[in-house]
Amino acid sequence: MDKCLRDFTEESPDAILELYQDLINLSKNGVVVSDCETNEIYFANQTANAFLTEIGTRLFDDNPSSGPIRIKNDYYQVHTYPIDWMGRRSIAKLLVNISEEVALRKQLTSDEERYRTMVELSHIAFIDYDTRKGTVYFNDLFKPYDVLGENFSDFFDGHKCFSTIHPDDKEKLQSFFREIEATGMGTADPIRLKLLDGSYRWSEMHGIDMLDAAGNIIRKICFIQDVDDVVRQYLELKAQYDFEIEKQNDLEGNVVEKILIDLTDNKVIHATRSMGNQGGDIIGLTVEQLLELRLSHTRDKTERAALRRFMDREALLRAYHRMEHPELEMKAALPGGIGKTYFSTGVQEVKNPENDHIIAVLVTKNVDKERTEELLMRRLLQTNYAGVLLVHAQTGKIKMGYSGKSERFVMDYGKTYDELIREIIRQVVLPESREAVLLETSLASIRENLASASRCSGRMTIMQDGEQTFSVWTAAYFDEEREFILFTSADVTNVHRKDLENNMKLAQALKNAEVASKAKSTFLARMSHEIRTPITTVSGILELIREDCIKKRLDKETLLKRTDMASAANQYLLTLINDILDFSKMENNALTITTAPVHLESLAAPVYAMAIPLAEKKNIHFIRERKTHIGECFKMDAVRVAQVLMNLLNNAIKFTPEGGTVKFTGEIEKVEGNTATAKFVVSDTGVGISSEFMADVFEPFKQEYAGSKSKYGGTGLGLSISRGLARLMGGDITVESEKGKGATFVATMRWEIAEERNKEISFGDADMRMDGINILLCEDNQINRMIADKLLTNQGCAVITANNGREGLELFANSGIGAIDCVLMDIRMPLMDGLEAARAIRSLDRTDAKTVPIIAMSANAYDEDKHLSIASGMNEHLSKPVDPKVLYHTILKYMADKG
Repeated sequence: MDKCLRDFTEESPDAILELYQDLINLSKNGVVVSDCETNEIYFANQTANAFLTEIGTRLFDDNPSSGPIRIKNDYYQVHTYPIDWMGRRSIAKLLVNISEEVALRKQLTSDEERYRTMVELSHIAFIDYDTRKGTVYFNDLFKPYDVLGENFSDFFDGHKCFSTIHPDDKEKLQSFFREIEATGMGTADPIRLKLLDGSYRWSEMHGIDMLDAAGNIIRKICFIQDVDDVVRQYLELKAQYDFEIEKQNDLEGNVVEKILIDLTDNKVIHATRSMGNQGGDIIGLTVEQLLELRLSHTRDKTERAALRRFMDREALLRAYHRMEHPELEMKAALPGGIGKTYFSTGVQEVKNPENDHIIAVLVTKNVDKERTEELLMRRLLQTNYAGVLLVHAQTGKIKMGYSGKSERFVMDYGKTYDELIREIIRQVVLPESREAVLLETSLASIRENLASASRCSGRMTIMQDGEQTFSVWTAAYFDEEREFILFTSADVTNVHRKDLENNMKLAQALKNAEVASKAKSTFLARMSHEIRTPITTVSGILELIREDCIKKRLDKETLLKRTDMASAANQYLLTLINDILDFSKMENNALTITTAPVHLESLAAPVYAMAIPLAEKKNIHFIRERKTHIGECFKMDAVRVAQVLMNLLNNAIKFTPEGGTVKFTGEIEKVEGNTATAKFVVSDTGVGISSEFMADVFEPFKQEYAGSKSKYGGTGLGLSISRGLARLMGGDITVESEKGKGATFVATMRWEIAEERNKEISFGDADMRMDGINILLCEDNQINRMIADKLLTNQGCAVITANNGREGLELFANSGIGAIDCVLMDIRMPLMDGLEAARAIRSLDRTDAKTVPIIAMSANAYDEDKHLSIASGMNEHLSKPVDPKVLYHTILKYMADKG
């Protein structure tokens, strides 16, 4: 073509080119001519121009003819030819439209895929042999079969594939191929086809020849259905049925009865010797009649109900369809047996392949040994017995025996219990106790004891292999019928030794308790002495004052001196009581810390104020040092912090001789987040602490100088309580000391930093006047009421008194609105206590009932008492004896708030 095109161009180039261009433009195929190097297009017909821009560079790929390309809805095959285009080396590309061919191929492929997909989903092995092409297709399920031979066509050759068929099934295969040859299709009964692993599978084969219009075979197709499970199940059922039918008279082992019942016809068709009957006696009976016969031999109601459920014909049929195998276990007495025996009846149901009748095979076995052992072991699992005997209660015959640790005593079932136990006792029990143990463990004694008790037991000391051990035996009826007695023996040597250890521990604990009791008695004696001393002082001073008043010789200076002495004794007595209460709380983990925002400087100032007079009285040089600013506000229990610091300062001053030095230092040691650690150091130049006593310095009731009570005093609880409080506040107290060189105590406490708050209003002695304040005083003790009345009246208050809470409630309710400025309330009072009275006042329907300050004054000094007071509606709780200045300050505080 290229040659002709060049020739015509030379003679009449324009006319020839125009003619060829018209012809080429009419073609549905595309023609494109381009430069070999640059791919510049020299010519393209109309068909190519229509989609040239859509195919882009695909047209100029190195191997564009490797497959069709799709342009819009059409498919084109590209053919490439090298040509000379007007003296230039060029490429001509012919794009042949193959859309119809592609569509046909897709349709054929789609049909083939659907066909094969259906085959795959059928779960059937499949082989398709195309005789024209000599090709074959088979699915994955066909691959395991060893039937292909050397080539695919061998499978369809009845003579060549016999080697892959079980020898016993060759005739079935020959018949299969003959049927296909005669009719074009065939089915083979289940035959055993060989697999690649050498095993055989039962399979059904279906074959068909496909012909063309001329009647020639164009395809051979074969389906192989795996029916191995079905066939084997049938054969197993047949074998099982044959076994049950043919072997029904062969009773072996513990089988005592076998009955065959045709459930479909509802009759017994065969029976071996049955329990209580000859086998032939029950043949022909219906299930219902057999049930009644069995019920006539059973008296127990529970067993009768279970037997009815078990031998119900409809239930047996349902069990067959559910593939269930019912079982029933009962007890019955056998001639010559020992008591009742356990029997188990099981049902095996099979279908007769000949007539499809359901046959129930009832097999009854003697399971007495297994069940007895099972029950026995179930009991033993809960214990650790060295020996076990199961004995018939009347005859003494041994039904079962077990020896734990030692194989020395092999149970001789030919002996009775008494014979065996006599032999065991003779060999292992100590000689001096053999007769007593033998009498105690005899069967007659055991039966006598069990007549009035559920069990009996005893203890034996045994000498075995040169070692003395201890054993406990127990006897109890094994079953509800009280036919058997279960004897057990357990080695309790470890328990016995542990008892000895426990007894030793108890003895030691008793000794410790006696020591503790003695220590407590010593403490009580000491406290009695300590408490009596200030009471004696107060009583003596009061007697002196009384005597001087009678004789009219008491001057003011002497009176003040004596009242100061009485106050000091009273304060010491109060300290003793508070220490004892705090220690009691610590022992019961009842000591609590309550926090509120407090300025540390406002707390430290009164502590210094109380410590300085004590130091000055002994001419002790007192130094206060602040390493850092401690004026911040912290959330703390101010009372407990002051208690810790005063205890340390009091101790330092008490044990420092006249002319010595006590130094007090306070600082905020570190701050972590919102928490600060305060450190307080109290050092002195006093008597110091010996190295021997350092370990006991924080122990309660311990005092190194207890023999010098008249000189130093104290309870020996202060440091113990202080350390407990410091630890409750996240810190501790440590000490360094040397005998004769003083001591240094370091107390640390951790507090949460609080927001700044207004400092509480303080009142000096000049501010103590309370003129015009109306007080309602509720107090049942006449003397306390008189003292409080006098103290308040001296400060300018107008006081109304009540003997109990009910009287106080009535006085407040009958007063005018705002007539009473403050209520002082005792807690323990007759008729109505202070808590009830406070709640009643707060519930009154008047405006001042909700706002009037109610202040508790009570001997109830525990924290829980304070919480109860606040919960009842009171504003404050002051513990008796109340310091008058504290009382005045408290009242004035609320009057200031009231404005």
